[in-house]
Amino acid sequence: MFRPSPRQKGFMAQVSAAREANESRLDGKPAIFISDFVSTVGMLFDPPIMMSEWRRWEGMDGFVDWWADRLPQYSETTILDLRMQGQAFFQGITRGMVNGEGWAFNAHVKTLALEKYAQGRNNPVATDVSDWLADSQKETNWTRNVAEAK
Repeated sequence: MFRPSPRQKGFMAQVSAAREANESRLDGKPAIFISDFVSTVGMLFDPPIMMSEWRRWEGMDGFVDWWADRLPQYSETTILDLRMQGQAFFQGITRGMVNGEGWAFNAHVKTLALEKYAQGRNNPVATDVSDWLADSQKETNWTRNVAEAK
């Protein structure tokens, strides 16, 4: 079983406090990566915690699990996370299509073409649509000129 050092516990406590306070990096953007915290919170320690030390910690058996148990937002992406992201993606595209947004139709067709390509199918329709989408001179708002499609 992993037993964190006092330094690791201290860093965890500081990162947790910074997350709760919604502190930002020096450039005003939110701190979302470990490197953001190492470059800010890590500097509060003597000697400062550097990325090389963080990488050594990550290599320690059980460290990543210990960290993720306390800060699950920094755990690995799970299968369920990916499924939920996919659902949110397609819900957004569907809303856009319902609202007649051209970008949504483009995203939908690109997704279908990529799916066919990934499945290894030779689909001439998907290829034609992909070629059409790649042509920047073509109309991209599919809500116009609907009568021409009939």
